Amino acid sequence: MPADWKADPKHLLSPGSLGAVREALARGLVVGVHAYFAGGCSPDACGFSNFGAYEREVAASRPGDWFTLWSVPDLAREGQILYWRTTASGGNSDLEAVKSWLRKDPVREYLAIGVPHGATAPEAMFGDADSIPELEELAERCGATGELAILPLTDLAGTGEWRPRLHIVDSKRPNEKGEIPVGGPY
Repeated sequence: MPADWKADPKHLLSPGSLGAVREALARGLVVGVHAYFAGGCSPDACGFSNFGAYEREVAASRPGDWFTLWSVPDLAREGQILYWRTTASGGNSDLEAVKSWLRKDPVREYLAIGVPHGATAPEAMFGDADSIPELEELAERCGATGELAILPLTDLAGTGEWRPRLHIVDSKRPNEKGEIPVGGPY
């Protein structure tokens, strides 16, 4: 069944959405989830350190794709980060607290973004307690000098919604008419 499409001035390519992402990237890393409209697959984690990379990701997406993005520095300022290391001072001892948080409840999920030492592009991923080894591998690639941030994505035992409410963008990519789908398969 096809989805209905409607005009929405707050779509992903609107000046307000683009400006919000540009401003957030000026403060630091942006991490999020890219859900595919009628894609028949799970969403992907995405992360950006510059506006050009964000523009390329959006240009490669399809009309109806849905992006929810958060600013790592904004979340840190609000106390919504499980772990954030920007220098060698963080070590990996705090990562044990994240693993403990995940193991405490099997329906908890995390969203992580890391910039491996010497890399220019960040890596983003999400998972749950079953994907702790992949999270440890990301932390290893980031080493002691690369940036790494981990935030709680969901805690389904609570509201069942994504935990960080402080998103900078929660919008869909419009079609050529500036319309976005109302509902639809994601």
